[in-house]
Amino acid sequence: MSRVEPWPYTLRELIAGDRARRTYDYDHTCELMGLIASVQTGKQYTRDYFHPYRAKQAEPLKLDDPGKAFDELTKGKG
Repeated sequence: MSRVEPWPYTLRELIAGDRARRTYDYDHTCELMGLIASVQTGKQYTRDYFHPYRAKQAEPLKLDDPGKAFDELTKGKG
């Protein structure tokens, strides 16, 4: 962990730098987690599955049967 002299930077720059550093650290860790999970389960995992700062890709909806898709979306709600 390297220390940064904060005085020449604005608060916005410090926050952006902190977020960039945490994202970088999570990239490394989540890449290893994805590799280990893929080997252990036989499924394909990427770092985005475990990464808290990267957006998750939504599963595309299959609308071959709209009634079934509606039931899946509203399952357990009310």
